Amino acid sequence: MSTDLTTYKKEANEILGDLREREITSDAENAVCGELLKFVKGRLAFLKVEKEKILKPQRDAVEATRELFHQVSSPFEEAEALLKARMASFFEARKEQETKLLTEALKSESPRELVDLASRAAPVVQGVSMREVYDFVVENEALVPAEYRSIDEGKIRLMVKAKKDQANIPGVRVFKRTVVASRS
Repeated sequence: MSTDLTTYKKEANEILGDLREREITSDAENAVCGELLKFVKGRLAFLKVEKEKILKPQRDAVEATRELFHQVSSPFEEAEALLKARMASFFEARKEQETKLLTEALKSESPRELVDLASRAAPVVQGVSMREVYDFVVENEALVPAEYRSIDEGKIRLMVKAKKDQANIPGVRVFKRTVVASRS
């Protein structure tokens, strides 16, 4: 197949070189280009089929491997998430308790209670650390500033395709352009 690809690459480069030099100035040249377009589309379809013959078994093998490992790793991932959630919950509860005890010790003004409290360090689990991070939840999308939003071009394209020049979307210019399509 590699020698065939070399032949096809040479053929494609010859066509491309010719096209870079060519301008369509007559109906006859336009007809020739139409035939050439059919030929090029046929070559692309053929190459796509050939590529799929090689890639499909590889994709199938990758998918089977992913599924095999997913079946094994999924319970571990669930266990990891559950352990982290439980440990974070424990950390928060312990932190709350320590804050409460510290507040009470400060109110009692007993140095002994403060020393006792300070000496009670949380046990350390080797290889595990706790840290606080900031996270978010969008509660009202309408209030989120524009620079934090993404434009959904797929939705815009569907609206323009359906309404054509009648599509009225603020901030979007709708225009008509010529597209050449061919069947191989």
